[in-house]
Amino acid sequence: MKQEKTNRKRPVAKAKRLGLINYLPVEQLKPDPANPRKHSDRQIRALVKSIKAFGFIVPVAIDKENHVVAGHARLDAAKKIGMTEVPVLCLEHLSPPQIKAFMIADNRLSELATWDSKLLGEQLQSLTLLDLDFDLEATGFTIGEIDLRIESMDAAMSRTPGPSALHNRQLLAHHAYRRS
Repeated sequence: MKQEKTNRKRPVAKAKRLGLINYLPVEQLKPDPANPRKHSDRQIRALVKSIKAFGFIVPVAIDKENHVVAGHARLDAAKKIGMTEVPVLCLEHLSPPQIKAFMIADNRLSELATWDSKLLGEQLQSLTLLDLDFDLEATGFTIGEIDLRIESMDAAMSRTPGPSALHNRQLLAHHAYRRS
């Protein structure tokens, strides 16, 4: 028997709605003192720059009692810049053991990723060529680190025409000066 081909499209999968993003006053959120992840002053300062440049985009994950599950550092940064409320996502669908495990997973899993140095250098370099209305350090990289990433990329692609490392340093210095 010959099977006929059909031109029927598969139904589009719909996202499950696990929770809504709400806004809560920062004083109602309870950071978990047992959070094993520690946040440096440098990280908090970098998050402050990021929030100022892009807004508070990633909500703080909380449990039913407003205990912070993920987003402790973002919450600290929000408090530092005087935010009175932040976006939150309640993980009411998770059990207490799942919440504890998610707190660890949320911090650990990003550590397993690596950077594609060439692509990162290209992205950072393309940003240096634009007239940005924000501090490039909002990316989480210092100007020195950005310069190093671009220089490393330039060295690897020394035969590729484009802005030199010196030109990149001049652009980065210009952006740093404009933002101060």
